[in-house]
Amino acid sequence: MTRLLWLIFAAYWVALAIGTRMSKEDIPDLATPGLDKPVHLIAFAGWAALGAWATSRSWPARRWAAWMVLPVGLLYGAVDEWTQPWWGRTCDYDDWRSDAVGVFLGFAVVLVAGALARRS
Repeated sequence: MTRLLWLIFAAYWVALAIGTRMSKEDIPDLATPGLDKPVHLIAFAGWAALGAWATSRSWPARRWAAWMVLPVGLLYGAVDEWTQPWWGRTCDYDDWRSDAVGVFLGFAVVLVAGALARRS
């Protein structure tokens, strides 16, 4: 199960990296006003949830290990935004902020779910 989680997480990360480097012409639905920021939030929430889940399953005795998802996700989101002009997209602080909220949200979901699972 743990290997499968890591495989899913890796595939999701690759898909996220490809998706954020696609031109706006390739993903016209994101040009809809108001849809861009929620897409960033949801995409990075999924990334963080999968990463935290895989990490916590791999090292259950080291609960701090899952917390590493936070700085890695924040840094990845920042680097991703910073490099988007290389692919003809724009670097946007508000996109990174949505990425960051998503990272915290995805991590929080796994943290709460793990706490509830340990209580029962």
